[in-house]
Amino acid sequence: SEKQLQRTHPMYASNSDLAIFSDIAMARAVRGTRSRLRDSWKKGKVDGDDGNIAASFEGVYEWSEMLRAYVVQLSRRIRLQLPSVSDKNSLSQTLALVPVMDMMNFGDETRKFNCGWDYAAEDDSLVVRTTRQVMRGEELLLSEEEVEGKPKDNAYMAYQYGITIDGNQTPLEQLPDDVCEGLQQEVEELKSERDKKHPYRVLLAKLARESCVEVFEKRMHEEERDKEDQDRIVFLAHVSN
Repeated sequence: SEKQLQRTHPMYASNSDLAIFSDIAMARAVRGTRSRLRDSWKKGKVDGDDGNIAASFEGVYEWSEMLRAYVVQLSRRIRLQLPSVSDKNSLSQTLALVPVMDMMNFGDETRKFNCGWDYAAEDDSLVVRTTRQVMRGEELLLSEEEVEGKPKDNAYMAYQYGITIDGNQTPLEQLPDDVCEGLQQEVEELKSERDKKHPYRVLLAKLARESCVEVFEKRMHEEERDKEDQDRIVFLAHVSN
């Protein structure tokens, strides 16, 4: 839904949040795209019905409407291999908006995808079919690999759809340790109730973890040891009493 996109999609993240995670390429890409989009909104012109009247985007659309329209098409468009317009016997890649199909979610490691799609040339349509038996009430899920044409990492999925795939087998490029240590400190501060109201911050933190696997795992083990030490101290104090 639109409200969900505004809460989860990084295109709606504040400049300060994106600056915190600027070492992650996706965060920089979001800032760049949004800046170019805003410049287009300010400078763009659209022709009127008679072809002579020109009006500024700024006079027609509010910036919030421009951003919403961009994010909606970005998060709902699907990459398809369809028959070429010039040669029906060959396929060409295209981006398309496919009503109903664009409402389907992707599967992950716990909720496996159960649908695929085919192009039906006889009536020029896309047909979604289940790939296994589906129980009544079970959600229909697509494979991001089939939709995108190849496996995509979570940075791409976050930029495109405002989501990450649990158990994504395509790793992110790992950042230097000194950068990761700074990100780790920032992520530690994103644990308040305030941050839970902005799920895109959780998404950015997840990308930080995936970009700094060794540093975050080291910190996790240190916290586990600290907890064990505290539990041992409490136990000994209890026994001594």
